[in-house]
Amino acid sequence: LVIGSAKTNLGHLETAAGIAGLIKGALVLKHGQVPASLHFKTPNPNIDFAALKLRVPTSLEPLAGKTGERMVGVNSFGFGGANAHVILKEPPPAPQRALLNCTTDRTWPLVLSARSEASLRAGAWRLSTWLEDHSHMNGSSPLLPDLTYMLGARRNHHSHRLTLNARTMAEAVQELHAFSSGQAGPKLRTAFTPRRENPARVVFVMSGQGPQWWGMGRELMQHEPVFRQMIEACDEAMKPWARFSLLGELSRSEADSQMQRTEISQAAIFAMQMGLAALWQSWGVQPAAVIGHSVGEVAAACVAGILTLKEAAKVIVYRGRFMDDCAPHDGTMLAVGMAPDDARAVMARHGRTVSIAAFNGPRSLTLSGPRVELTAIAADLEAQGIFARFLQVSHPFHHALMQPAADALDAILGDLQPQTATIPFFSTVTGQRMDGADCTANHWSHGVRQPVEFASAVGAVAEFGSDVWLEIGAHPALVRSIQECL
Repeated sequence: LVIGSAKTNLGHLETAAGIAGLIKGALVLKHGQVPASLHFKTPNPNIDFAALKLRVPTSLEPLAGKTGERMVGVNSFGFGGANAHVILKEPPPAPQRALLNCTTDRTWPLVLSARSEASLRAGAWRLSTWLEDHSHMNGSSPLLPDLTYMLGARRNHHSHRLTLNARTMAEAVQELHAFSSGQAGPKLRTAFTPRRENPARVVFVMSGQGPQWWGMGRELMQHEPVFRQMIEACDEAMKPWARFSLLGELSRSEADSQMQRTEISQAAIFAMQMGLAALWQSWGVQPAAVIGHSVGEVAAACVAGILTLKEAAKVIVYRGRFMDDCAPHDGTMLAVGMAPDDARAVMARHGRTVSIAAFNGPRSLTLSGPRVELTAIAADLEAQGIFARFLQVSHPFHHALMQPAADALDAILGDLQPQTATIPFFSTVTGQRMDGADCTANHWSHGVRQPVEFASAVGAVAEFGSDVWLEIGAHPALVRSIQECL
């Protein structure tokens, strides 16, 4: 048994002698080395070291025993008679973490902040200079992933902020240097955000139909495991009801894509939103409330805990199928920039079969109906200098022509068992906050036929309390509408 003393290293420490011995024992276990007892030359002749199997080390030597099971005893004997003995055991060896396999074939988000705009520019210049020097020293070293983590997770975030996406170090240096010289490029954004006493209340806004495109989500599928796992889970959840493969549709080429078919696009939009929501949550961004525009309400209900993934998959698959199966009757949709009463007056002049499909803002509406009547309305509005634009849709959604789809959806979702929302849920079917238990088949049926009450729902969320509105979708489509409502 190897014995030693902290006194030979540190001398008499009085009341601190015990803690010194404890620290020495911990260091012996940490480094696996036993230090020498200094100045030990002549053993006490009254102690039979050989019989007691004791030994005093006179030079640095390795700690004997099997790694992970070694122990050290610490004695502390006080002058007044106090005796203490502590046994320290070596902790089990920490598992060796696998190195993260970071691909460089992607963009990396970089953030920087300061207490003033001048300090932010100076910080951008210093960072660009350091990155440029580091690149010259280390060649193609994959620094961007480490830089993303360090700037985002290991620094305080002040009120004046900068963010950019860079694929290469040279690109990051160029953007930062341009900003520091007063010539910010298109890939860089700045903002002023007052420091909050409490975490920001983030609203997840699930966008509706329209932003989908044939290649959406592919880069995220390749580089973000959380996103990919959710897309795969959605694909599996849709299989019992879908007449298509979600993963197969998402991997089609542009020439073969069916993404503009309502049956395909609604399911793909839902999966995209679920994947993005899971990704944001994995990064620590948790929603204080959720809202979904039209088709986006299904994903919103799932994120809010009202529907399970399997239930939501059933709703979205049949919703898209029944709406796609409805005869289009040469119908379409027209976005207009006018108030509801003014829109009704225009509709009355050009026929009575056009209806308001969505209330997106105080002066932002979507009309739905026969193409002939909507064409006449568009010409009328353009002559007055009023915004009017046709949407790239296959059917006049949220119109009376969708009633057969609403009836079919109501019939097939009779066994739906929605739960109480675990996250505040604001519906664009009712325009108000809903408990969640009322999101039965009838609710989803009304969502097919009735107009989208997005403006009212946004107003209800604003009254509830919000700080940040985060649109969840392939492209931002609701930013202007949200700004108008607020």
